[in-house]
Amino acid sequence: MRIATEVTASSTIMEPSHRESSLTDYAWQRDLTADGSIALASLRQLQRDLLVPWNESVGADVERFWQGVACDGLQVTRKDVVVETLKRGRILNMQHYSALEERYEELQECEKLSPAQADELGRMFDAFENNPKNKACFY
Repeated sequence: MRIATEVTASSTIMEPSHRESSLTDYAWQRDLTADGSIALASLRQLQRDLLVPWNESVGADVERFWQGVACDGLQVTRKDVVVETLKRGRILNMQHYSALEERYEELQECEKLSPAQADELGRMFDAFENNPKNKACFY
């Protein structure tokens, strides 16, 4: 939770209202777990809830969060939208398309994407946009 709070507080990407809302949620979760009276199942659910935005988003803040998790040696599994999309060779859904497209340049700047990967992702954007099932979202 400390890592999420630090990354969120220093984020230059998040909208101020989203940043404040997230920080409030983290403080609430920290207070809820502080006295040790929460059941293990509830604690696991809180952990899943905390990780949702870090697993479903992309960008420099997300990379900083996961670097902090790794540096602290936390046993948390990452769902990496960028890596999974590149492995799969296609964009899975509109949520992933939006996240990747919004942070496309940022992913290149923070070196999450190599030039070749950026080109491949660009082709995936085109394929997703031109898929007849998705056309209504773009035109």
